[in-house]
Amino acid sequence: MLVTGPVAPIPPSFSPLGRLRTEDVKPYMRFLADGGIQTFMTTEGTSQFALLSQDEIREFNNACRTAARILGKTLVVGLPPLPDRMLATEIDAANHHDNPIMLIYPDRHYNDRHVADHFLTAANISRNPVLVHGRPMKGASGQVDFSPQLVAILAQHPTIRGMKEECSTLAASAAMMAAAPHFSFIVAGGSCGRFHTLRSAGATAFLSGMGSFAPTLETRFRSADTPTIDAILAKEKRFFNIFMDIGWHKAMREALRQMGFLSGNRPPFPDASKAESERIAAALAILVEP
Repeated sequence: MLVTGPVAPIPPSFSPLGRLRTEDVKPYMRFLADGGIQTFMTTEGTSQFALLSQDEIREFNNACRTAARILGKTLVVGLPPLPDRMLATEIDAANHHDNPIMLIYPDRHYNDRHVADHFLTAANISRNPVLVHGRPMKGASGQVDFSPQLVAILAQHPTIRGMKEECSTLAASAAMMAAAPHFSFIVAGGSCGRFHTLRSAGATAFLSGMGSFAPTLETRFRSADTPTIDAILAKEKRFFNIFMDIGWHKAMREALRQMGFLSGNRPPFPDASKAESERIAAALAILVEP
């Protein structure tokens, strides 16, 4: 399994009273598919697992599975960070479906072997390809990136096929990719620019950023000529300057609300202010400029 192209993360929608609205999943995924997106993902951050119950995460994942199957597209199903015994239950349920799964380490980093054993134990019981969410872990004295040595251990397991990359530096990302040249590496940060920089190091895909609102910009990016790549990266920089100043997930959710794809937020996640909403609308206008 090789993941290529932009990978669109799917956020959950909520009613004004805070109910999970899985019915909003299909229209949004259809919009993305119409723009050329081939792969979707539910993921711990964008899909707000911390604000969902265990049952709601299953319900949300199942709604995304159904939509992806109808559209004929690939869905990578994110599972929440759980201890080994509880994760085994979720993997057993996932084994009844045909979707790659993504796993995230649930605890602090003490040594690479301990982290590796968690993922290897899970991979041993998964009937589907496994990807690892490479989010930096809490260590004894700060954040700890996935090391090349840890990635090399994971890459030896035939079921573990790739990672969502989130290293703290580009150099660390390149070193990690060199340890598993056959892996699918999905560059995080929603950045065509980060993918463009890391493509030669082994990146095969990237998480959608501006493609979450204008998917054709990102689906064109991989095969574009140099002038087109430069133009897309310049547009991305202008767009990111606004979104990142507000906060990516806050701006993303408000943008999708303005587009009619999200109904609302679940407290304590904040709504955008009037001024922020106006800036977000201006950022969306950048994406449709010629």
